[in-house]
Amino acid sequence: PFLRAVLGAQHQSRQLDLDRIVRSLARGEVLRRLPCLPRAGWAARAQVLVDLDPRVHFFWNDFYELIERLQGLRGKMGLDLLCFEDGPLEPCTVFEQRDQQITYRPPEIGTPILILSDLGQLSRREQGWLILGRRLQRAGLRPVVLMPCPERYWQAELTEYYHFVTWDHDRRYPARQDRLRKQIP
Repeated sequence: PFLRAVLGAQHQSRQLDLDRIVRSLARGEVLRRLPCLPRAGWAARAQVLVDLDPRVHFFWNDFYELIERLQGLRGKMGLDLLCFEDGPLEPCTVFEQRDQQITYRPPEIGTPILILSDLGQLSRREQGWLILGRRLQRAGLRPVVLMPCPERYWQAELTEYYHFVTWDHDRRYPARQDRLRKQIP
């Protein structure tokens, strides 16, 4: 549910929205098109950025397990998996083709981004993530970061550019997009 909430989108279903139809007709409006109910689904394009800095190597197995689960749930089509091995300002690699380095480019506006990283909090190397956060904000994007460290380590300046969610196996995350979005300031 959490992954679908973060990397999902609302799509039109084929089920008619009877409440909207009745309200419109009661107001005497002419319906040129019958409204349908939205349904939650996966976004057509999504991006997952994985921090493979050696300083967070103790989280790598969790990162790999989450990616494997995500690919099983969503599939690989339209899912960009990119790895930062030397920080977010250096070239990145495609997750399954790690021998080829590319320059990171923010996706189109509206594309959901999930980052698996501590954003340099544990190693005190957050400057590169601040620069990337500003760049993403200028592009109209605000990624969700699944943080493997508790809130007491979070730098307040980073929360301006990223929405943090504590990575905790015992925690219940919102199952629906609208509930997660309400939590994102």
